[in-house]
Amino acid sequence: MEGSKSLSTIQCSQKSSHVPLSNFASFQSHLSALNTQQRLRPVFHHDASYSAFERPMEDPAGVEEYQNYAWILASFAREHFSPFSEVYTRTRVYPSAIKWMICVYCFISVILFSAALYKSRISAIRAYGTKDPELSTMDTLSIESRLFKLSAMPLSPSMFEPFFIRGQSIDPQSVTACLWLNEDDLDDLIPWVAYWQGPVSLLVVTHTMSPSNEPSTLHQKILGVLKNMPWNVSFSCHLMHLGPAHGDYPNAFLNIARLFAPTASVLLFPGNLSLAPPPTLYSSLVSLTQSPTLVSITSGTSAAYPFSPFSPVFLPRDHPLWCTERFFDSPSRASDWNECLWQLWLESFGNVHILSEPNWQHLRDTHAISSSAISNIIQRRLSARFKSETCVLAMRRIETLGEDDGRTGASRFVVMSHVKDDAWVVHVGLAREGRWWQGQWQEKDVLEVAGRKSSPKILEAFADSIQSTIVRGDLCIENWDPLAESNKDMKLTLGPTANKPLHMHLQEMTTQDAAKFAANEFISIALQARSRQCRLHPSAYDAAPESHSTRHTPHRIKRPRHTSPSPSRASSPPPLKAPEDFKSPAPDDTTESPSPKPSQAEKRSRSSNSNLEAPLTRSKSSKLRSRTDDKDERKGKRKAKPLASEPTQAELLAREEILVLKHELAKARTMNMSQGSFGPGGSSSGLQSRSVAPAQPARRGASLANPNKKARRYKAVEFASDNED
Repeated sequence: MEGSKSLSTIQCSQKSSHVPLSNFASFQSHLSALNTQQRLRPVFHHDASYSAFERPMEDPAGVEEYQNYAWILASFAREHFSPFSEVYTRTRVYPSAIKWMICVYCFISVILFSAALYKSRISAIRAYGTKDPELSTMDTLSIESRLFKLSAMPLSPSMFEPFFIRGQSIDPQSVTACLWLNEDDLDDLIPWVAYWQGPVSLLVVTHTMSPSNEPSTLHQKILGVLKNMPWNVSFSCHLMHLGPAHGDYPNAFLNIARLFAPTASVLLFPGNLSLAPPPTLYSSLVSLTQSPTLVSITSGTSAAYPFSPFSPVFLPRDHPLWCTERFFDSPSRASDWNECLWQLWLESFGNVHILSEPNWQHLRDTHAISSSAISNIIQRRLSARFKSETCVLAMRRIETLGEDDGRTGASRFVVMSHVKDDAWVVHVGLAREGRWWQGQWQEKDVLEVAGRKSSPKILEAFADSIQSTIVRGDLCIENWDPLAESNKDMKLTLGPTANKPLHMHLQEMTTQDAAKFAANEFISIALQARSRQCRLHPSAYDAAPESHSTRHTPHRIKRPRHTSPSPSRASSPPPLKAPEDFKSPAPDDTTESPSPKPSQAEKRSRSSNSNLEAPLTRSKSSKLRSRTDDKDERKGKRKAKPLASEPTQAELLAREEILVLKHELAKARTMNMSQGSFGPGGSSSGLQSRSVAPAQPARRGASLANPNKKARRYKAVEFASDNED
């Protein structure tokens, strides 16, 4: 330690010769070896010796050494942020202050640089991206597929340049304005865009593509127009090069601009940009939920056709309504767009939503384009043919498929009524969607409508009136919204035009209950079809009997009196023609009820007068046959051809009895199926008991021993009285 102390003394003396050594013991220093890197660590003192040690710093040479910016910053930090009131030395303050300042500065710089780099990267991706965000299945199609599948114009790749200019930073929820212009009208785009706040999809059409440098000239012209546009406009431009011989197809051009629109909602502008939209139009369309909507350029809101010319239409880009492109020689934009508006009016069943925006700005005066008389004639004929074909197609689609587009027009419902033991149940189904609603009336509901003290006759008349209302189709559905997910307040109205219509609340059935109900209905239909050889509808030839070749008989069979009128009579074989000597009974006898067996006196009187009655009966039967033939001719029935051999009397009777029994059995089966366990009413009752047909009474003039044979005739002499002798 002594060597160390002496060395320290020498070094201090070399530094300054004015340092006293009297208080050397109080100064503690740790001196390392000469080849080490440890620093000399001074210890702060609060005694009087410290002031003596600090005096050499007042040397002018030392003051000039420490007068720099780092020392000034360190002094400022020491005075304001140091926890000690004493003055720091240079070896303590200078490195720590600079270190913290550099660290803070570097940390803030890294954050700002990272944010700027990330923002530039995102902007570069949006600017140089080749695909728009997928809004629908249309976005997955290539450009060639869009042109060949969705456009009627045969466009080759050399004629069409999609997305020559692609808009950037487009919000998918915004509304795109679809326009088309000729090359000469590009200057009208700049003032028009100043009134529109959303994206723009523009189709530029040129009819001069013969020179090789023509496309580059058009490109330079479009780029010059783009430089003068406002910076916040998202602008997409498509080019179409047509030859000089091609005309304009306004609806086709507008469809192509809509086809390549970057957003899900579009606004079709059919005009030539001579009218600018009002500033409030874009905000009204963004908040609009009903589509398609016609934007009226006048103050009227009438939904009657015809509409105002050049009225824009707001609709989704993938809406099934596309403007017709069948008019190849359109005289003007207005005539072609008028057909598109009529098509919109027809597709919406006359219920077109109207948005009135009358404050349109007139940018320049337009001059009417004169067209030839031949073009006008062709346009009128094509328009009439197009409207007739479209109307026929719409009516067939409504009648056969029941289409309602799910959004506009009239919805088609089916109503099924079932009567149970304790309630009247009504099921209402929506066509093409598989949704079912159920409503019912209990006994208290019926009495509330008909009256608490109603008699059975009044209730029966009330039920008959409801049945006639349903049969006439005098029904409607209230509180039905096709766009709503659930309709809780739906009502079935019976007789909406009556003074006091009846209402039944409907509740939507779950998917499981609706499927169960539909399955039960199909089972009931299938069981009823078993009696018709599993046919859905009965055949007109099911009840026709087969003809048999038998020997000819001159007798004509009278229809049995016990059989009741039934539909089978129309399908039974026609009556055979009787010979002239056939004695037909009077017409009143065919409708009489069965009479008791005649007595012997009656037989005697009838047999005695048979010769007198024969001509009268023969004349009456001929009159009846002539009347029957006249009725058959008036009804258009086909007469039966005369048979070579007619069946016998017994065969005809047996055949008619078989037909009657068949129809009675078919009625019993139908009643059993409609009222069985699978029936719509849910009743479990089986076949109802039916009365057996009474036995066939004895025919007049038939033998008692053998009813199939005629009774023998006895002479009047055999019944003479003995008193006459």
